[in-house]
Amino acid sequence: KKGFIHLKNGFLKIHDDNTVDLVPFSPRFRSRNQSPIAFQEDAKCERFLNELLCPAVDAEDAVLIQKYAGLCLLGDNLIQRILILGGEAGQGKSQLAIVLQELVGLQNVTELRTRLLSERFELYRYLQKTLLIGVDVPANFLMQKGAYVLKGLTGGDWFDAEKKGSVRSFQMKGNYCIVITANSRLQVQLEGDVNAWRRRILLVEYNIVVPKKNIPNFGKRLIEEEGSGILNWALMGLQRIWDDINTTGGVILGE
Repeated sequence: KKGFIHLKNGFLKIHDDNTVDLVPFSPRFRSRNQSPIAFQEDAKCERFLNELLCPAVDAEDAVLIQKYAGLCLLGDNLIQRILILGGEAGQGKSQLAIVLQELVGLQNVTELRTRLLSERFELYRYLQKTLLIGVDVPANFLMQKGAYVLKGLTGGDWFDAEKKGSVRSFQMKGNYCIVITANSRLQVQLEGDVNAWRRRILLVEYNIVVPKKNIPNFGKRLIEEEGSGILNWALMGLQRIWDDINTTGGVILGE
């Protein structure tokens, strides 16, 4: 179980009461999953909130995204959920996905390919990663033959990942955070397992008018300008999800 979050300028040590303190690097911390963002206690992220997130979604959905961002930063999907951002093109979904990837660290992220999830060597790509991303996926993304594996990848199941050209297998636990963006409503291959999919999916609908002017590479620019503030925003979301889990055992959703 992780007891820390690995950042650019130190470790956020997580105490038993879920408070955190920034501590220096030390040999007792072992991590392959460093975030490239530095912790600054007073940093803000006003452009991120006012120009990308809050105008695009309802207030309750903004809080839900904040909670999930905290889990992405932690690198452990405590609520065993998949976040799906849906809506028309050009509303900022992909830019938000870029912000989350840059926040976690690109070396800790890889592409989610449902059509290959049941193939022999696909899971090996996920070793040492913490966040799986599917951006602008087609409507049949969750209808692919390997889509059922997503339930295990988020549900804490154990897998044997096989490396091509090797006789070894590598154990991995399915505690990945998964973020999917789509411009069309996704269809799901239920195969009778309705409740399991209902428990897995968090659906956020973007509902703004497409902006007349787009800002190139906006997500990347926000990380460069407000990275530490976005980090603080995600840490607040992590505290909120811990509070939810302590209260109900899972994430608290609005109506």
